[in-house]
Amino acid sequence: MFKGMINVQNYGTFIKVAICTIAAWVSAKLGALAPVMAMLAAVMMLDFLSAWVRAYTTGEKLQSRKAAIGLVKKAGYLVFVAVGMVLDNLIVNSGLQWLPVFGVTAAVWLILTDIVSILENLHNSGINTPAFFGKIVKTMRDYVEKQGEQAAGQTALEQKYDKEGE
Repeated sequence: MFKGMINVQNYGTFIKVAICTIAAWVSAKLGALAPVMAMLAAVMMLDFLSAWVRAYTTGEKLQSRKAAIGLVKKAGYLVFVAVGMVLDNLIVNSGLQWLPVFGVTAAVWLILTDIVSILENLHNSGINTPAFFGKIVKTMRDYVEKQGEQAAGQTALEQKYDKEGE
């Protein structure tokens, strides 16, 4: 039935359809998190590329082991966001009175962390970047982290008082 469908002439079309199908499925599963995840993927790629630019412009030897470690680290980022999404799902499905923001908070924090890394790589490559830019991004990252810590603390306190009031 499918014999001859995937040949050299329509191989490109098959790949495009497969990628679009997978992207549509992932987008449907991610919902509102899809644009944030797209930004995270883009920033992760830019960080990886900016590290190569830094290595090239500083005369640092490009090492496949170091690159592989960087890619594994990026995969770990995705696992971190996935854990946040699982926590969000548990919150929604268990009836807890928490806001399900772990996935998006993890992704935003990682985006800001990678932007800091990109700016440092560009600076170390001899590309002028205004110092205030990096300071603003670091402040934003610290703010996201602080808000997450405050939200976690407030939620724990609220639940403690709710249980004591019962």
